[in-house]
Amino acid sequence: MSFRLQFCWYGVRCNTMDQRVTALNLLSLEIKGALSASIGNLTFLEELILDNNFFHGTIPYSLGNLSNLRILSASDNVLEGRIPEELGKLSNLEFLKLSSNKLSGEVPLQLFKISSIQYLNLASNHLNGSFPSDFGLNHSKLHTFVVAENQFFGPLPVSITNASGLVILEIGTNALSGPVPMNMGDLIHLQRLDISKNPLGTSDSALPNSVANLSTELTSLRLDRNYISGEIPDNLENLVNLGNLAMSQNMLTGRIPKSIGKLTKLEGLYLSGNKFIGNIPGSIGNITQLSILEMRGNKLEGRIPVSLGNCTRLQGLDLSRNRLTGTIPKDLFGLSSLTYSLNLAHNLLSGTLPIEWVNLTHLGSLDVSNNRLSGILPVTIADCVFLEFLSLRGNILDVTGNGKLCGGVKSLQLPKCQRLLPSAEGKTSLFVVLILVFVIFPIVLLLAYVQQKCQKKLTSDSPLGDQFPKISYTELFQTTDGFSEGNLIARGRYSSVYKGSLNYSDKTVAVKVINLQNQGSRRSFTAECESLRNVRHRNLAKIITACSGTDYEGNEFKALVYEFMAGGSLESWLHPSSSNSMQPKNLNLIQRLNIAIDVASALVYLHHFCAIPVIHRDIKPSNILLDNELCAHLGDFSSARSLLLAIDRSRNEGIRARTIELVGTVGYVALGNYHTRFTSIFTNENLEYFFLRAELYPWHYCIFVTLTDFFVSPLLFTNTECGMGAPASTLVDVYSYGVLLLEMFTGKRPTNSMFKDDFSLRNYVKMGLPDQVMRIADPKLSSECETEFEKCLASIFHVGVTCSAHLPERRMRIADVLMELQAARYLYLKCG
Repeated sequence: MSFRLQFCWYGVRCNTMDQRVTALNLLSLEIKGALSASIGNLTFLEELILDNNFFHGTIPYSLGNLSNLRILSASDNVLEGRIPEELGKLSNLEFLKLSSNKLSGEVPLQLFKISSIQYLNLASNHLNGSFPSDFGLNHSKLHTFVVAENQFFGPLPVSITNASGLVILEIGTNALSGPVPMNMGDLIHLQRLDISKNPLGTSDSALPNSVANLSTELTSLRLDRNYISGEIPDNLENLVNLGNLAMSQNMLTGRIPKSIGKLTKLEGLYLSGNKFIGNIPGSIGNITQLSILEMRGNKLEGRIPVSLGNCTRLQGLDLSRNRLTGTIPKDLFGLSSLTYSLNLAHNLLSGTLPIEWVNLTHLGSLDVSNNRLSGILPVTIADCVFLEFLSLRGNILDVTGNGKLCGGVKSLQLPKCQRLLPSAEGKTSLFVVLILVFVIFPIVLLLAYVQQKCQKKLTSDSPLGDQFPKISYTELFQTTDGFSEGNLIARGRYSSVYKGSLNYSDKTVAVKVINLQNQGSRRSFTAECESLRNVRHRNLAKIITACSGTDYEGNEFKALVYEFMAGGSLESWLHPSSSNSMQPKNLNLIQRLNIAIDVASALVYLHHFCAIPVIHRDIKPSNILLDNELCAHLGDFSSARSLLLAIDRSRNEGIRARTIELVGTVGYVALGNYHTRFTSIFTNENLEYFFLRAELYPWHYCIFVTLTDFFVSPLLFTNTECGMGAPASTLVDVYSYGVLLLEMFTGKRPTNSMFKDDFSLRNYVKMGLPDQVMRIADPKLSSECETEFEKCLASIFHVGVTCSAHLPERRMRIADVLMELQAARYLYLKCG
């Protein structure tokens, strides 16, 4: 009897004739160990894909025996040592990716001479040395060359422009010296060019005019921190698809050309730290897509262009440390889109602060210090409730008319703030105070207690603070028609949500009534109030007010009032109820991608642009609300926590037991690796909850889990018996977001019955990458541009898989996620 070993399983591809191994695809399988030299015996191997694992040690020199190899990809591992010279023998190699490892030393000269290479990525290592002087002469097929974040030195070869097929050239963050090749314009197919953070100006290096002759498809041009001189070419307007232009921290001079206003697709313009003179061109107001504009630290003069008021998507503006004069345009203070920062400090601005200040309700930071501003400080400053930083010093502002300011500063004529305790003026006053405290006050307390028992008492304190309007239980009762079932929108573990209309406005609202009978509901209400008090972003659910008081029966009552989202939740779009008689909902690719980008934008704000970063901790479709235009708003902050508070809490717990918070919904929260073994269970009599001791590789946890709504409670106990955990991190949200992304584009819930044991939604998607994208995509998705459609989906799935990695250090930063998804959207829309 003959026996033949079957080895062509998942990840191993063989040819059909003689069962020779032609491809190894071990992408993201979390494999550990060293690479075996035996791989070099697979002489028919054409593809070797090892990315996103834990391979360590050196790259085997035996790989040089794989003469048929076309693809070698081993990024995101822990490989170290030198790149073997033997790899230079791979004359058929087309794709080489060794980025994000710990490789060091010089790159073998032979590797740079492989003429068949199309994609070469060695970024984020410790490689050094210089590029061959003839690099590019024999690289007509090369379209991607990425070596950023290494230690390469020496000049950038002029010959690199002979690689005329380059689409992506990223060599930033090295030690390359100048000059910038004068013939850079020969690279007419470039879409991304990054030579930033290289000391190119250490020799006589100027910005070549040929930069303006680069491809009209160029979307990103980064020349910041190069210390180059020269002027911005007038014909830079030719780069009509440019979305990001960074030239900060150089020695550029001259005027900012008016033609820059023709770059209407710019979203980020960074010109800080140069020597620009003259006026800010009014044509900048034509760049209506502009999100960030930075011109700090130049020699600009004249007035701030009124046309900036046309930039209705502007989120951050920095014109500080220039010589700007005149008044601040009212149109600038009318930009409600400003959410991050408005910095006009250290200029020569005069006049008064515009009363249009009231429009900056989303602004987090305002600095107009060290100017010549005068007049009365507008009372409307009180409407900027989310302002976290305000600097007015170095002006001549009159604050005496602003009744909401106090402090007792004589030079500012500010009144003293009301004292919390009365001051004693003699023995008589002290005697009166003692009588009030020890005699009358207890009587008042007793009467109040009796009155509460005998009468229906309603209160309307706002737990959000004085900046929000107060509202009573009676008003909310009337608004929701007595909290009727007809107005019920949703019901969850901690709350019920009702639709209503406020009496004092025509605005439709969503009233979230907290179910105080459930354990943890008060904590979730407090967490939501603390988070919403200090955050405001266009992609966050807008809070109107809150109520904390009693109902008609004297029971404690707590509620939050949100702006109503007519589009419902993302959950209802992805998984419409079969009982819904309405026409089935469906979202196309771009609509889903726009929603994903909106949610990522909200997380970027929460993680990076709040004064104290906020972790949401429960990202899932039901917590993403859509308005009429399908713009996404992240809601439900009942599980949210300030990052600093979470860290402080984990540090201050006792030695024997430390509480690490793990909040979220099953399927969207990382509970460790595949290797899960339950060792003991302790439950209460009513089976409302149980303590579960689980071994979740590589940690041990004792978890308190409730049995309602598949919700993991906010308590994860770790102690000397159960092991140690890790403190809260923004990467918790990144994991949940990754799962959300996979669900949005596969149409499958992470809790689908097909996902059990070690097989998850993430594994399901990984099996379809990179060649079977359409098999795993939601069947409801379709497009006429099939090729671009598949590329876009592949990019999205890759982001989702990376974000949902089980080990936090393997996940992407949310800011990088946002950039990747925006790039995917742009490339897909190009197909028309």
